[in-house]
Amino acid sequence: MADELYRKIKKVGLYRRLRIFRVLVYVAAAIALGSFAYCIIDWHGISWILIGATYAMLGVNFVMQQRLIKKELARREVWRATKAEAGI
Repeated sequence: MADELYRKIKKVGLYRRLRIFRVLVYVAAAIALGSFAYCIIDWHGISWILIGATYAMLGVNFVMQQRLIKKELARREVWRATKAEAGI
């Protein structure tokens, strides 16, 4: 079941958010990998591990948001198809 927030957003807005989240996943992954690599190079930089873990979790959150948006779009498509089938 999609979040209540996504039920109130129009279909065009959901597709826009989906495109934005696709880009943000790559940005968060690049920052996370870069901070982990810098932590390896600068071995006493524990804060870089925390920064990398934060951005890794942020990337996972963006993927989960994409899944919710896709479920909401699928739910709307099924609802539209049943409404058209019923002739309403």
